[in-house]
Amino acid sequence: MLLSTSKSFGILYYNKSELREEVYFRVSFLYSGPSSSITSLSMFQLLRLFPRRFVSTSPVLGQAVKSSCPAGTIINVNTKKSGKDPVALEDNEYPDWLWEVLDPEAQMKKLQADPMKLRKKQLRKDNREKIKQNNFLKQI
Repeated sequence: MLLSTSKSFGILYYNKSELREEVYFRVSFLYSGPSSSITSLSMFQLLRLFPRRFVSTSPVLGQAVKSSCPAGTIINVNTKKSGKDPVALEDNEYPDWLWEVLDPEAQMKKLQADPMKLRKKQLRKDNREKIKQNNFLKQI
């Protein structure tokens, strides 16, 4: 059973003792006093040093997506001389896929369904990193 995950550190905790050890480990770097004082802190005092979501076992609830401007707002993005500025619509008038375009989790889920696209994206990323590394090495 998965107890908790940490997105910032990419750590999976499977039981409370692992979580407790990790918290003590991280506090030892943050705490400036002698290391013997760290063990005297209670678990609740230690947990207050971290954001609540870091040690929470409940799943993150999905939030309703809201558009950045209310319906009827004139959006100043007209590039043509004879064109008109578009007007924002209600959220339900836009297609559903629009709200998932910038969501990295939804995009990764979609990519995992198509392994060829996922592999192509990985190759592009790897090539980009190689180019950056080679350019950096040329500067030295």
